[in-house]
Amino acid sequence: APRLSLRATIAVLIASVGLVALSLSGARPEVFVGPDGSPWFGMAADRLAVLLLVLVAGVSATVQGYGVRYLRGEPEQARFVGLTALLTGSTLVLVAAATPATLAVAWVVSGVAVTGLVGLRRHAPQVRADLRIVRRGVGIGDAALVIAVAAVLAVAGSFDLRDAGAVAAAAADLGAWATPVALLLAVAA
Repeated sequence: APRLSLRATIAVLIASVGLVALSLSGARPEVFVGPDGSPWFGMAADRLAVLLLVLVAGVSATVQGYGVRYLRGEPEQARFVGLTALLTGSTLVLVAAATPATLAVAWVVSGVAVTGLVGLRRHAPQVRADLRIVRRGVGIGDAALVIAVAAVLAVAGSFDLRDAGAVAAAAADLGAWATPVALLLAVAA
């Protein structure tokens, strides 16, 4: 399983490099899923997203390669591999998120994976203390982002985050909700 996860990450890295070539040719690969053609869940790979995809996949492949060797024979190895694969996948989705709901889901999954990685060796006393701090911080950030996105979706509906006009229209639709949503986003960050 460790080698399979590393190979999958390397495959994603290669695919990301392919997306760079596609992006440089002017293509904009995208996937949207939603009722009535509305963009509830969507991902898009513009030039910046493609470069970030390459960066995320490259760093992840490096970390996974080192981690698999470092943890060889350790009981935490399989968990490390699964959590790094989850973190890589969710971060790739986060980078390419084109809708608020996609961004929120990927953000929360990334937080779960990071929390799991921090607690990988939770039998150590300092790790348990650090894990409590990380759980609290990630939980507060996740809750703030989910509440902000839920408010935006309830008031303004879903929209394409890459469309400045759609983002401005959603912000205008928020009215009195604009300040609380902005504060929640600041807390999440």
